[in-house]
Amino acid sequence: MDLEGATGALTGSSSENRLGIGVSQEFLFGGKREKRLAVADSELVRFGNRIKDAERLLLLEVKTGFYNLLLVESRLELAQKSQELNKELLQIAKERLAAGDVAELDVNLARVETARSEGRKIEAERELVPARQQLLSLMGTPALTDLKITGNPETKPSTENPAEFKAMALQNRPDLGAAEAEKNKGEAELSLAKAERVPNVTAGVGFSWERSETSLGGLQEQDTDYLIGLKLSVPLQFFDRNQAGVREAQARKSSAETRQAFVRQGIEREVEAAHARLASAEKSLNIYAEEIIPQLTENLKLVQERIALVK
Repeated sequence: MDLEGATGALTGSSSENRLGIGVSQEFLFGGKREKRLAVADSELVRFGNRIKDAERLLLLEVKTGFYNLLLVESRLELAQKSQELNKELLQIAKERLAAGDVAELDVNLARVETARSEGRKIEAERELVPARQQLLSLMGTPALTDLKITGNPETKPSTENPAEFKAMALQNRPDLGAAEAEKNKGEAELSLAKAERVPNVTAGVGFSWERSETSLGGLQEQDTDYLIGLKLSVPLQFFDRNQAGVREAQARKSSAETRQAFVRQGIEREVEAAHARLASAEKSLNIYAEEIIPQLTENLKLVQERIALVK
């Protein structure tokens, strides 16, 4: 809306005045409105995917912190059992030394093993507090001294090959979705920049009131006129066809495409590395479950039977 007022009071013509009011509307051409909405929609999708990616990373940190604390507590429990057993073995070695059944070297070796087990226990206790505080910090809860983690990790063997894992990751990863939305935004911005080269048209209608005074032969006559007018405004873009805006949009689009390709390659590398670590962990788990743990259990059983016989 335009308002206009003029008076001749400052120039000696106080009887001449003019008032005007007008309304104008700019009409967009080249589909600018739809293209601006496309840019806004792409930005909204990008931020939504960034939020989902932040949630994914936080969930990953919480799960990692949980299993890390579970591992530390299991190590501490194992270290305590090992220390108790080594203390019993040291006491038996002392008794057998007094009876002349073993040499003093055997007692010293038992002392060294007892000290080692105590060191492993202290190390496990030292790792317990930071692991617990990290998990509580990730969960946003106050410090709890009596926090106890219970549970057993799932040990389901993986049957998918790396190609299937990659396909799942590329389909579900929100960070890749954010990169794709940013690329779509760059394309929409480029289309909008090209549309900005088409000038917009501004049309308006106005009403004005004018009062004037005419003097002739000592006679004065006042006239009052009411005028209605139409206005049409079109910018002439002879020298600036928004070349700078188009080049800037092209640069942002190219940068977004590069980032999308980088994110895609990074996801594929992450999946390959994670699959390799998973395969190695499964091999180690099978070795412990099928060979080491049964053998350690058998050795512990033999030592306990020997302790029972000596007592």
